[in-house]
Formats: sequence, structure tokens, C-alpha cells
Amino acid sequence: MQLGKKTLLAVLAGAIAACAPTLSEDSQQSPTNFERSMATSAAELLADGSAIAIARSVSTGEISAEAMATQVVRRIQELDRSGPSYRAVLAINPNLMAEARLLDEQIKAGSKTGLLLGVPVLIKDNIDVRGMPTTAGSLALARNMRIEDSPVVARLRAAGALIIGKANMSEWANFRGRRAPAGWSAVGGQTLNAIDEERSPCGSSSGSAVAVATGIVPIAIGTETNGSIICPAAANGVVGAKPAVGSVPTEGVVPLAPSFDAVGAIGRRASDVRLVLAVIGDDSGDQLNVPPPRARLEGLRIGAFRWAEGDDVEISSNFNRFLEALKAAGASMVEIEEFDPSPNLWRDGMPVMEWEFKSSITSYLEGARLSGGPKTLAELIEFNLANADIELSIFGQEIFLSALERPDASDRETAAMRDALFKAAREDGIDALLSSNSVELIVMPSGPPPRFRDPERNQRPRGRPIGAGWLPSLAGYPHMTIPMGMADGMPVGLSLFTAPASQDQMLDVGIVLQRNINTAQAQNNALKADRSERAEIEIRE
Repeated sequence: MQLGKKTLLAVLAGAIAACAPTLSEDSQQSPTNFERSMATSAAELLADGSAIAIARSVSTGEISAEAMATQVVRRIQELDRSGPSYRAVLAINPNLMAEARLLDEQIKAGSKTGLLLGVPVLIKDNIDVRGMPTTAGSLALARNMRIEDSPVVARLRAAGALIIGKANMSEWANFRGRRAPAGWSAVGGQTLNAIDEERSPCGSSSGSAVAVATGIVPIAIGTETNGSIICPAAANGVVGAKPAVGSVPTEGVVPLAPSFDAVGAIGRRASDVRLVLAVIGDDSGDQLNVPPPRARLEGLRIGAFRWAEGDDVEISSNFNRFLEALKAAGASMVEIEEFDPSPNLWRDGMPVMEWEFKSSITSYLEGARLSGGPKTLAELIEFNLANADIELSIFGQEIFLSALERPDASDRETAAMRDALFKAAREDGIDALLSSNSVELIVMPSGPPPRFRDPERNQRPRGRPIGAGWLPSLAGYPHMTIPMGMADGMPVGLSLFTAPASQDQMLDVGIVLQRNINTAQAQNNALKADRSERAEIEIRE
């Protein structure tokens, strides 16, 4: 289906206009002193970035959900639509303000409780939100209006969250062409890194990570098949967690490779991310009994994955500082220097994912029932060719073309290849590392600093690779990253990964580690300030 450029732009403009920010008439009028106070409190809470603090303040009536929603929309207007123009937010929920006012009424009446009352949450644009299109960043899905929430979004609403809208992303989750710029989509344009616009925001959950890092929202939902939560979270200096595959429902999500796809969370605090994963992973309806995280790490054996440390001096310095923090919290550290990954981890990952994508995306397109839109992967490829002046203006669709040539879903040879891949990543990979070293989880640098968006400015990587996020990705095992420090003037993350049964323990360690590091940094900053003040007094005397 070929669309003229004017038609394409009209479709895009219509989709965005349908999801334009709508502040209440009252918010446009002169506010009362109480309203000013509430707006100030909402702005301060949003700047602090604690989802738990926001939920507490909304539940007690200190601030209203409407005041919080209003502040988020204003931050979007100031940071995303103008000013720095990060382009992290693709579209705002057209029902946002009405939903916020309804939530306030329910809280006042005592009929609504939840762990995330009034917490603003942004949803990656490959996840269904009722009343909004799910585009995966592609104009081919610009008319893909959804009438029901995905299970993940439904659980967030049940917990009282405010669904702010959709986050920009790498188009088709960075699974269309081999040289796709991270954070770019035909629908949303280029998302910028929160720290340096000349660096990559990484992807594909780029908008989710940047919206959190810039203080637009405290929580965003992302998806990951191979690094799409961990990389952008680390590159923008925030916390990200991908749960074990299958622990959070993926219905209502545009698929990539279902055996590897996962829905996770990004936030400023590990404690918030743990809470959100508990909510979206809960199918019992009882979301009020999340156990508190552990306070100390005594008796816990943790592996320091030196094999994936790389040779960067700044990253190694940060890594060693965090290892010392783990020891200070009571953990026993075990050095892991050796690892001999199976060759099929490098060889078979992409063929298996392309094979799964071919059938899963066709099933999704058929179920979407787009009027006049593509129904198969082949038709999707034709759409891109027919609208190449926009869709293919920056990069191609080599991955789509390669996936089209893969066998049908019933192919036994590729299924056996997938099974062998799982064995290499699980039994012979992470499970072996955990058992042979008698550790319960493993830590390593998440990866190198984000590269420049202009490829000519990047130096060719030298020395040992930094990070091994592909291992928990291919295993389908839980993986999280927390800010570790700076290298080359950019944020870098510390990764924690483990077996599915120890996912909660991994999240607890992330909370303890982030809290202890932040406390130490605050103490160091206070000491430096005290020394500086004393020096100034001595100079004056």
C-alpha cells in the first residue's frame, strides 16, 4: 500500500493530534493558594523521581492525581516538545486528565487503593493502551488504534497508576535494518540522549529511558529481546530491569521473538522498579502484599564477572568501587575470570530470532485488522518500499528481508537450533557460572559508554568487550542495571543477573547497592563541603 507523502504526514498528524495534551479548564485559570501549593508539591515530587513517595502523597491527599498529571504534561511541553526537544514521548494519553480526576474522586470516596496511586507511567509504543494507536514506531501501524489495554497496562491501572501515554522507540524494536540509529522511528523522529544529544540514547526502549532520566516521568515501561531495556537505562544513567521471560505477560505487545521477549521497567530508583515489576507480574489480583526488600546482604555469595569487565580504566575503577560496596553490605565476593561460551551463542541467535519474528509478526498483523494495511511480513516490506522516502530514508530493512527467507514456524531444524541456544545460554552458561562458583548472582559492567550518533566520530573498540548482556538475553533470565558512575563523560551501568528463581533477590541486591552507594556519595559530598567551608574560613581569618 503506497501512501503519498501528504497522506503519510496527515496520518501521522492525526494520530498525534488524537493524543494531544489536554489540561483541564481550571488549570488554565488563576490558581488558588492551595492549588499553587499542590502544584509545587507535585513538581518537587516529580523532580525527586520517587514513585513510592508520589503514591504515598496521592493516597494521603497531599497532592492530587490531577495535579501530578498536569505537571507531567507541562514537563513534556517544556522538555520534549520544546527546549531540548528530547522526543522521548511519542503521544499523550488523550484521556489522561479525565482519568486523573476520576482517580481523585475514587480515592476521596475510599473506593480506590493501590501501590501506584497517581504515579505517572509512560508506556513504550509497542504495548497496547486503549484509545491509542500502537505503532512500534512505524507508519505502517499509524492506524493501529487499540480498544483494550494490554495485561501489563491493565495491571498498572488496577494499582492506581496514571498512564501518561506512549514513549518513542527504535522503530520495530531495532529489528528492521542492520544500521538503524538507536531511538529513531518514522513516527516519533530521533530521541536524544538525556546527557549528551550527540551520543546514542541506545535502544530500543530509548524514549522510556530518556523520559525517566529527564524527570518527565518517574517510571516507564519498556520491552527487551536483547538489551533493549538494559542498554538505554545504562546509557542515560537510570535503573532498568528485564524480568525472566514469561514472568510478565506479553499479550498486547508487538512481538519480535516471543521466546526471548520480555516486558520490564525503567526508573530512577531500584526500589521503584522492583515495585512495578511486582505489580505487572502479579495475576492474583492481590497487589498489596509486596514483601519489603532485604536490608543487608550477609551470607550472600556474588560473582564478580571479570571476564566481561573489559579494559577501560574508568569503568574498572567504578566496577571495583561497587564491588567494595557489596562487601561492605555483607556479601562475599567471588572472582570469575574464566568463561568459555559456546560458539552457537554468536552464530544462532539472530537466525532463531528472525525465524520467530516471521511467524509472530504475521500473526500480529492479521489480528490487528488494519483497514488496507499490511497483513504479512511480505506486505510490510512492500509498504516500506512504497513509502521509502520516509520509512527507508535513514536505514534499510535487511533484517525484514532475511526473516522473510526463514523457514515456517513448524521447521524442526530451527526449533532444534533454538533448543541448543537455550542450553548454551542456560545450563552451559549462567547456570554453570552460578553453580561452579557457588554464587547466587553475578555482577559486571553493563557495557561501554554510549557511542556518538555520528559513526565517523567513534573509534573502533579495542581490547576485551565490556559487558555480556547477550547472555541473560539469550537465556531469557532476569537482568538489571543500576547507575555505576561515569566513563568518557557519560553514564555507565552495573549489571546484575541470575537464574529466574532468584529474580527477587537480584532486585533486592540492586536496592541495597544503590542505597549504600548514594549514602556514601552523600557523605563524601558533605565532607567535601565541610572541608571547603573550613578552608574558606581559614582564608578569611
